[in-house]
Amino acid sequence: MLSEIITSILEIFSIFALGIFARKIGYINKEDITRWSKLIIDILFPFLVFSSIVSQQDANSLRELWILPFIGFGFMAVGFAIGLVLLKFTNRWSRDIRKIFLFIMIVNNYGFLPLVMVRNLWGDYAISILLLLNIGSAIGFWTIGVAVLRGEDKQSFYSSIKNLATPMLITLVVTIILVATGLSRFIPESLVNISRSLGNAAVPSILLMIGATLYGVNFLKITKRVIYLVFCRNILIPLIYIAILKTLPLSEMAYNVCFVVAIMPASVTSIVMAQRYGGCQEYTSQAAIITTIVSIATIPLFMMFL
Repeated sequence: MLSEIITSILEIFSIFALGIFARKIGYINKEDITRWSKLIIDILFPFLVFSSIVSQQDANSLRELWILPFIGFGFMAVGFAIGLVLLKFTNRWSRDIRKIFLFIMIVNNYGFLPLVMVRNLWGDYAISILLLLNIGSAIGFWTIGVAVLRGEDKQSFYSSIKNLATPMLITLVVTIILVATGLSRFIPESLVNISRSLGNAAVPSILLMIGATLYGVNFLKITKRVIYLVFCRNILIPLIYIAILKTLPLSEMAYNVCFVVAIMPASVTSIVMAQRYGGCQEYTSQAAIITTIVSIATIPLFMMFL
């Protein structure tokens, strides 16, 4: 298992490096990143969602896995509560850095990195479980997470709610309904195969775009603020998440997938969110990349206790 874990992490960093190189030599420019990221997230990822759940889940398994969206949202809520406590030690930091710190305590890499890992470790069935977990994670991301970045006014909250109506989340809900009602058995196999082919391109493509986003960013400047964040995000919060998971009635595979998500570093998409909603972009980039680099050590260490 250790080799698969290391391979998954190296796979991600290799694609990041390719994206950085492509940006450096001009194959990808700044305008391309926004346009292609939208296509990948709004078109290719829904195909991945559809093919994974239709081919791997049925009505009986969905009834057993009903708790997963609540766990996904619970991770965000618990991260928010812990983050508020940890903020008490950051009073001298600027407001922009403090809100990024809190955002990263809330939102870990619940999507791209664990998707690569669970695919390499347990196959397509584990991916379908991860996607069910991500229903709650997405709700937590666009409500609690984005509200922290934008402020706590009512207009920001309602705007965050509207952001939930993404093509990926809509596809996820519709697909679950099709499977739960048994209507998925009428879906032609050829359509599932086409969706799988398109969906398989989603993860490497978005990692390539994220790599291009990192071009020119000074993310290796180590400060006490970064070290504090790394300790909290890579060690403290995973320990608390795991303690909570051990109390829940989960199947072995569901527990394994939740465990993997629990030990993830900061989300690299935090960089994009800081650009969109405000916050210290340098600190965000440092946090996202350095926590991911440190996870090369912390993830295998945690996985020894799985």
